[in-house]
Amino acid sequence: MKNIILSGNSGELHLDLRGRITALLRRNTNTAAAAETAFMLGLRDENRDPVIVDDSFFTECSVTADETRAVFVYSGYNALEVELKVESTTEGFAFYLNVTGIPEQLPLEWVDYPCVCVPKTGFLLWPRCEGILIDSSDRREGYGPWHVAGFVDTFPGGFYPGHCQMQFLCHYDESGEGLYFEADDRSHTLKNVDFAPAGTDKRRLSLQTFCGGRVTGGTYRSPFACLVRGFSGDWQDACGIYRERIADDPVLPAKFQYPSVVKNSPVVVIYPVQGEGKDCGQMTVNEYFPYDNALPVLEKLSKRLESKVMSLLMHWEGTAPWAPPYVWPPLGGSDMLTGFAEKLHEKGHYLGLYCSGTAWTQKSQINSYSCEKQFEEEGLISEMIRGPHGEIKAVSCTAPGCQRFGYDMCMARQWCRDTVKAEIARIQKSGVDYIQFFDQNIGGRFLPCYSREHGHPEHPGVWQTEAMKRLYSESVAETGALLGAEAAGALPFIKELPFSDLRNNFSWPYGEPVPAYEFVFHEYLVNFSGNQCGLTYHLDLEGTPVNMLYRIAYGFAAGNLLSVVLKEKGKIHWGWSIPWDYPEPDQESALTLTANLNKARQTYPEYLLYGRMEKLSVDFSCGTDVIARKNGEKISIPEILAVQWCSPEGKRAVVLTNYHTKPVSCRMDGREITLAPLDAAVIKLG
Repeated sequence: MKNIILSGNSGELHLDLRGRITALLRRNTNTAAAAETAFMLGLRDENRDPVIVDDSFFTECSVTADETRAVFVYSGYNALEVELKVESTTEGFAFYLNVTGIPEQLPLEWVDYPCVCVPKTGFLLWPRCEGILIDSSDRREGYGPWHVAGFVDTFPGGFYPGHCQMQFLCHYDESGEGLYFEADDRSHTLKNVDFAPAGTDKRRLSLQTFCGGRVTGGTYRSPFACLVRGFSGDWQDACGIYRERIADDPVLPAKFQYPSVVKNSPVVVIYPVQGEGKDCGQMTVNEYFPYDNALPVLEKLSKRLESKVMSLLMHWEGTAPWAPPYVWPPLGGSDMLTGFAEKLHEKGHYLGLYCSGTAWTQKSQINSYSCEKQFEEEGLISEMIRGPHGEIKAVSCTAPGCQRFGYDMCMARQWCRDTVKAEIARIQKSGVDYIQFFDQNIGGRFLPCYSREHGHPEHPGVWQTEAMKRLYSESVAETGALLGAEAAGALPFIKELPFSDLRNNFSWPYGEPVPAYEFVFHEYLVNFSGNQCGLTYHLDLEGTPVNMLYRIAYGFAAGNLLSVVLKEKGKIHWGWSIPWDYPEPDQESALTLTANLNKARQTYPEYLLYGRMEKLSVDFSCGTDVIARKNGEKISIPEILAVQWCSPEGKRAVVLTNYHTKPVSCRMDGREITLAPLDAAVIKLG
């Protein structure tokens, strides 16, 4: 038998006799690169050390095929037998993987199929931190989803459901021909949605899937298909495919059921009441404490921005800043905070609080706060996440020089869930409007636990998604709180995390942020632009100060609520975790742009609140500007941001945003349009 060719609506798939993808042809273009393997399996030996195998480990491979279907059966490695099935469907080429004969002494941890490779040239959409567009530059080093050992993923990878909020990838070339790769998984099991180098001229895409809870009697049967198909266009076209495919997923809420905070479009004003702009070091109270001290600043900002505001407090905890799970009572006592909330509400403003997620703090490195005695007396080590060898550690903000020492709680444990829910209930009684409780649970994630004593499967898997979904659902049902996370909530958590602190600022080390998340989900939820933390690590802020205005405009153009971070005296700063003694950006331009854009949000809710983002249907062109990375690399950005929106009634408009301090012109369908400085224009179509 020669190599196998399957035909379908989206292309022509070529496979060799080992089941390896060799090409995906569409419109005479090969959108794939030849893969070196057909699949990969992650096993654990008797010492719980990783054993990674691929199809080359199996000495035998039989194949049956016709024009629309191929089945490969692999044997000859231990007692394992693997079946890889490929079917041509109307949606693309569907791959399924089944594994039988899994020995008890060699349990299956994860599967990765099919192995899809694409050229290194062109553009790759990574659905991480709301969307990152990556060109041929290789800014990541020493990574690869199939090299997992111990704790899977800290932050650099593609954790789903977490800071990778969607379970697909796409790649396309300069001509607009591309490959789309999706896990059609309605259970939303734990994955690493990722990519890695495959030699010098291609990249391998991965939907590495963790099997905990799905191996029964030595057998794993894939409960979903991984879909490969060709497509034409760019990242927006791929997002359109994904949006249509997940539209009937039962985890999604009804459209347009936004909380009142979102409907009223306040500007989110972020500031600490202790310290001077950093999360570590000296943490004495500052000019914004007592809380009422901020009222004149907030009222002045409200008038200047012609908008209500949400005061979103940092370092307010009466325990220690960033010392979860215990945050209550607030600094100064609950009566002081409740009184502040009441005064804000009298003016029509809102109050929100940052927290620090589901980690456990042994002791703070900011002040003398400690839970070491409680941890020992109550035997709480039994509630913490464990690695495959029983090791205990934590991922976020817990190391020398960070905020705390501690661990991560296993959210499949009842004590952990009850502890989190109790803290949320205490906060909610104070009259706050919003609790960003799940900071560091980026995208709502629950890091993997391998404990054999917790009552959950010994390997990561779908049970983790189910545990977090249960935590969020119970928290909302029992407290009525409006909850959010750091980074937008991943797909299965959208209903319970409808308003979160976006993290597109984390895109800059890898590529450029694009609003892929907003393109897919804007009709279901609207988030806010976030505190923009960590920018001093990535961007040359002072060298290319236009970055500040661009980032404000980007958040608006993506349909998000606007946010600003304050330093002392009510001055707008570049972002969070930047010391107050660092020179601030130009105040007047930042205030003017924020005011003008928020007014546009309020004037055109049919597009910017209730609208669906679309790919431009008009011919548009404009000039470019640049932002510099810390390493001196220049990033080209458009002088005008152009986004098309469709209202629920089917009316369309293009929203143009000029973030410059001078008029800037563009061309749309052959006519020249000049935009006023620091402002937006809504051009209705048809």
